[in-house]
Amino acid sequence: MKKLGFFALVIGVLWVVVALNIDVSVDTGYGRVNNIGLMASRQNHIIIGGLIVLVGVLMLIFGKGSSSAAGLVKCPFCAELIQSEAIKCKHCGSMVAETIASKRAAEFKATDMSFDEFFVRDGSSGFSVNGGAVKTLAEKLKLAHPGMDPAEVWNHTWTDIDSVKNQLPSGVREPFMTELKKYF
Repeated sequence: MKKLGFFALVIGVLWVVVALNIDVSVDTGYGRVNNIGLMASRQNHIIIGGLIVLVGVLMLIFGKGSSSAAGLVKCPFCAELIQSEAIKCKHCGSMVAETIASKRAAEFKATDMSFDEFFVRDGSSGFSVNGGAVKTLAEKLKLAHPGMDPAEVWNHTWTDIDSVKNQLPSGVREPFMTELKKYF
């Protein structure tokens, strides 16, 4: 709806600009004079363009965004749109909380966590590794890959782990990797 509102706003503005450029004078033998019919036509076009602009602005303000922006997800059982926080589907009555949570866990990547969670500033000496966040990362990676042993999880997620490592301050990179390897 917001896209349609933006489209209406652009069309309305263009309509008004064109209407303002309509020539309302006609050439006579004694010079140019204003034509009342052309003036009325320009006035009508300005009003129509203004109304389209108004409708576009109202649609932008009050229109709903897309379903993904509104926090809706598909029910894994009946494929109807439901709130992402739903526990039970309002359409089919299925319990969806665990299914959606396990799907999110299965899609977890190391880059889903913000890199600044993995270090803390410790006074004037610089940064140190946040062991709790590193442990959480390891646990989430293992949960996302059930059935794999820890070495396989490490190899499978290496590129994401390396991406996170490269975002860390240089003094924390090696301690981060050492701490993370403890869990694999």
